[in-house]
Amino acid sequence: MKYLFTFSVLCFLLNIPSFSAPLQEVHRSTKKYENIKTIDVKGDFCKVILQPSESTQIVVNSFIEASKAIDGFGIKDQTDGEKLSISVMVPSEHVSTKSGEIVINIPQNTEVKIKTTSGYIEALNIVDCEIDAHASYGKINTKNTTGDFTLKTSTGGITVNTMKGDMSATSTKGSIELSNIDGHTTVVTDAGDLILKNMKGKISTQSNTAPQNITNLNGDLMLRTSSGEITLNDIEGVIETANDDGDVWITDFKGTMRLISISGNLVGKNILLTGNTYFETTKGRIEMELKNDLHQLSFDLNSNYGFLYIPGKSKKKRLKSGNGPILISTSSNNGAQRFSLVEEE
Repeated sequence: MKYLFTFSVLCFLLNIPSFSAPLQEVHRSTKKYENIKTIDVKGDFCKVILQPSESTQIVVNSFIEASKAIDGFGIKDQTDGEKLSISVMVPSEHVSTKSGEIVINIPQNTEVKIKTTSGYIEALNIVDCEIDAHASYGKINTKNTTGDFTLKTSTGGITVNTMKGDMSATSTKGSIELSNIDGHTTVVTDAGDLILKNMKGKISTQSNTAPQNITNLNGDLMLRTSSGEITLNDIEGVIETANDDGDVWITDFKGTMRLISISGNLVGKNILLTGNTYFETTKGRIEMELKNDLHQLSFDLNSNYGFLYIPGKSKKKRLKSGNGPILISTSSNNGAQRFSLVEEE
């Protein structure tokens, strides 16, 4: 062991700097294309950035840097009718460190398909375009866009800020953060956190172990999870859930609900129901604090072993009460059920 030295220790003893050599530029180009409607980009390690074009032209600016200046790096382009294909070329000799950037200026109504390995993908101020972006290890970021977007990563995160249109966002381990979205949105993740803010439209989410946090939503919400916890704040519309072990926590809600859980708890505060609502659990408890007047409600609560409670009444097995137009119906095996009213200050 005394003959073994780490590289950093050896550099210190010999007074040799341990930082890596600076990258050298090995490629740079600017190209313009006319009459292109579809773009296919294979970005590899390069960062791919989409920006709006000031004309009907497609403009592609690219550069590549590497730790070793050798031939073979470049951008290959090919046109076939209205389709442009772009790919990154690398030399056969291994180069340890390399990076690059491909900036593509696109006009409205362009269809773009992008795939990278470690390269990031960005779309900024894009108008009425169809974007299909897949980054294996890189991140995907979009801002101020309209159109239809399909976004997918393996471990990289997905961040979308201010978008109007239909969107699908999928990640295995990366987090997904969406804000200021107006449209039909589908979100799927396994272990990455899911954070949604300021959403409008129809929203569908699915996660395995990852938690879901949704704030300020107006629309229809369909949530699925295995063991991830769901937290909802300031929601108006329709909520449907199907979860196994994950708890559902709801605060400040107006609308109707259909919540189904196996062992996860269903808990709500400041809940204003506008129509019939259904809750179902096997082992989880149901606990809702309602803003409605009691005369607006009617109850049909059912549980095999759980205790049932509404204001002024409690029972086991089944509890029916009230003549209000809004029906709250439930089913549980041994989970307790409690419905109370918000106390007026």
